[in-house]
Amino acid sequence: MISKSSRLTGVMTALITPFKDGIVDYDAIASLSDWHIQSGISAVVPCGTTGEAATLAWDERLKIIRTCVKTANGRVPVIAGTGTNSTELTIAHTSAAQSCGADAALIVTPYYNRPSQEGIVRHFEAIAQRVKLPIIVYNVPSRTGVDLSLQTLARLAEIPTIIGIKDATGEVRRVEEMRRAFEDRFVLLSGHDATCHAFNLLGGDRDHLRHRQRAAARFCCPARCLPKGRLVDRAIHSTANAASLEGLRPRYKPMPRQVCAKASSRHER
Repeated sequence: MISKSSRLTGVMTALITPFKDGIVDYDAIASLSDWHIQSGISAVVPCGTTGEAATLAWDERLKIIRTCVKTANGRVPVIAGTGTNSTELTIAHTSAAQSCGADAALIVTPYYNRPSQEGIVRHFEAIAQRVKLPIIVYNVPSRTGVDLSLQTLARLAEIPTIIGIKDATGEVRRVEEMRRAFEDRFVLLSGHDATCHAFNLLGGDRDHLRHRQRAAARFCCPARCLPKGRLVDRAIHSTANAASLEGLRPRYKPMPRQVCAKASSRHER
């Protein structure tokens, strides 16, 4: 497992969840994970928000995590997305991920509920008390409806098993504040593609790619840009890399670049 003293750096891919005829394609997940690892990725992240985890069944989540752990085989860490808007369910998901062999958990702040800052602290405290898996807090207010303040994060950083944050606010000034506050004892990862370079220059530990999945890929393509009917409509709001899919199943072809650009401008982060 990843410890707080570990220096978790590099590019970490938030994996999409491929489907075939409405069913999770585990063979494709294994192939995609292996492709990223061989391409030099620093960690793989199954069952995150990009992987449409909120729409996955319990057994699907577990099998996806097991598949990635087996495929990684110790070559890179597996950071499982386990966050929900329910504290008890998040504890259950995180405990299950640990049992499956995950090295750490990526846990988003409770979405939709819009908890207070004190509520956020208590949410993560309860998880850390019940599960000893290292935790990376995920702050993405555009999706959850609640922002994580620096003061709240300072309280969370005191919890031994909370080792870092994935920040998807796009506000690069925050990384300087966080680096000053936490120095090198807290991992700072960018989850916002457009500002990740600036984030890293100002003190981040490289980035946690959500949209690009680009270990060896040259461009990204939102899932809604792919030809109609190629992916099942299981809340297709996440983004997928057309090059990655093309490598797994040649029938997936990227749409023309100008079409992707138009769709990307409409895609909400």
